[in-house]
Amino acid sequence: MKPERIPVYVGVDGGGTKTRAVVASGKGKVLLDLTDEGANVHRFGWEQATKVLSRIFEHIRGALGDAVEFRGVFLGLSGMGREADRSRMAAWLECAWPGVPTRVDHDALVALAAARGGEATGIVLIAGTGSIAFAYDEAGRAYRAGGWGYLLGDEGSGFALGRRALVRVVQSYDGRGAPTALTDRVLEHFELDDIEALVRFVYRTPDILQRIPEVAPLVLTLAREGDEVAQAIVAEAVQALIDLVDAVQKQACFSLERVPVVLAGGLMHLDSPLRAQVQAALADRYEVYPDVVPPVVGAVLLARRLAGDEAGNEAGSAFLDTLRHDIAVESHRL
Repeated sequence: MKPERIPVYVGVDGGGTKTRAVVASGKGKVLLDLTDEGANVHRFGWEQATKVLSRIFEHIRGALGDAVEFRGVFLGLSGMGREADRSRMAAWLECAWPGVPTRVDHDALVALAAARGGEATGIVLIAGTGSIAFAYDEAGRAYRAGGWGYLLGDEGSGFALGRRALVRVVQSYDGRGAPTALTDRVLEHFELDDIEALVRFVYRTPDILQRIPEVAPLVLTLAREGDEVAQAIVAEAVQALIDLVDAVQKQACFSLERVPVVLAGGLMHLDSPLRAQVQAALADRYEVYPDVVPPVVGAVLLARRLAGDEAGNEAGSAFLDTLRHDIAVESHRL
């Protein structure tokens, strides 16, 4: 008699810089925790994104073999905010995992599920290189605000903070703005001698769109240190992000008195003055959750739900506790 196979769930959180996949057993024990390159189809193209995902899936199958039964695969990817993209990726994922329940959605949903222990109702505010807000109501309907890119939107994002800082630096140089420590910090960061060199750098650097967000951490640091110009830039960003949350809340059909809001993205780390101000501004109207649980945990919980195993009972609580205990700060790089 063949030994009984171990039920497992595959959760994937794919962003613009990296993709993380976790395989957990039916009891929540982490069997594999892998990291590979980014899998955003709009940044890398469909061929490269599916190549990364295929490499991860092949490693999972090779490592676990026939000893396991794959019960569900949930893929949360940045760049999946539009139905056409989700449908295309869902068709590919179904072919990659024949006979296994699968689902594709935006990585915002897995961040929401991670922060709320598997619950997928609420709003996710993402502030990283770009900015966007998603809402998922009790009926599972999705809504969005923002996410229109650096030319049309991304207010309150790392790009917006960086660009605004550079504008304030040259305004200060002209005498049109207040003096700011940003000038020296920016020049030092990019290893430049003066403002003229900064202007040449901005207009002649081929990958300047990727370099501008590097200034955002300088803004946040100086805001903490009391630089008034940096503090004003952060205040502008805070209001822009609050506007995203309010806009998507108005679109959605929530019956909850206080809608949950998860703060996610690279600018929302726990010691960020941006996160602190956004949380304080939202706290009187929303139930705010900092993004302290890795989003891939949410992907695993949603994969478990695909198999019909809800996380609201005692066994589900034990599954979540074990998963959170086992999850690593850093995963194995493929």
